[in-house]
Amino acid sequence: MAKRPGPCTCECCASREQLLDWAQMYAELNSQVNAAGGQAAFARRHGLVLQSLSNAINGHRKYNRTILETVGLEKVTRYRRVVKKDAT
Repeated sequence: MAKRPGPCTCECCASREQLLDWAQMYAELNSQVNAAGGQAAFARRHGLVLQSLSNAINGHRKYNRTILETVGLEKVTRYRRVVKKDAT
């Protein structure tokens, strides 16, 4: 029986393992904010505008690049192929 190859280790496939969904991203930010002692302490420590951070955490505004970079994340866009059904 042929041996199956191990998991792909190319850069593209390796980065897929590191993609987070929205809930995981939120949990990461929330964890770091809590570890810093709250929103005000986190904002002060990282030079962020407290209101912007608060608005993002509370869902009033989208997360901006500065907040994501502070947490060590970046927003990426992904695309997937659509399987077309035969029109017969």
